[in-house]
Amino acid sequence: MAKKSGRSSNRAAPSSSSNFGGSWSPSEIELARRQARQARNKKSALIAALSSFLVLGTLGLVLVTSPGWETLRNTFFKWAYGFEILPKILLGFTTNATLTVIAGTSVALIGLGIALLRTSRSPALTPFRILATVYVDVFRGIPMLLVILLVGFGIPALQIKGLTNNVLVLGTLAVIITYSAYVSEVIRSGILTVHPSQRAAARSLGL
Repeated sequence: MAKKSGRSSNRAAPSSSSNFGGSWSPSEIELARRQARQARNKKSALIAALSSFLVLGTLGLVLVTSPGWETLRNTFFKWAYGFEILPKILLGFTTNATLTVIAGTSVALIGLGIALLRTSRSPALTPFRILATVYVDVFRGIPMLLVILLVGFGIPALQIKGLTNNVLVLGTLAVIITYSAYVSEVIRSGILTVHPSQRAAARSLGL
């Protein structure tokens, strides 16, 4: 019996080693699942394409056959007029991009300064910390449209020498005033998420 069991174990060993060393291949069930999944995905994509075509085609047909289509096309889809005013559009885009860069940079710097003031614990900066807190609370609570109206009409009404009445400058200033309050809170929340132990570890390393 011992010899037979030894022979059977010796015979079983090569089969297990051959299965372990062989390359893996998916079973027939897995291949069938993949084929079914691919067929289902193709069917779903076809149904989505057909439904989108029907919906968009119906909307386009309703738009084209409407009584005021000619007026709408001449007003909003007239390519000749679009190319005619293209230089003005490019000029407006350039102005918008320039003001965006100026406002974004100013908002980031002012917001960082306000956040550092509000997180500072120095007694000498207490008045500035109070002013920063009041600034953030006030301009986060006032709608931006109201700030634009206050800056756009309020500053020229003061008639102070040296203050510009340029609409672009005043509009950019209103955006900076409003968004710097929001960005300062974002930066301050990020600073406060750093645990005091991490700050102590950084100081111990000389950072």
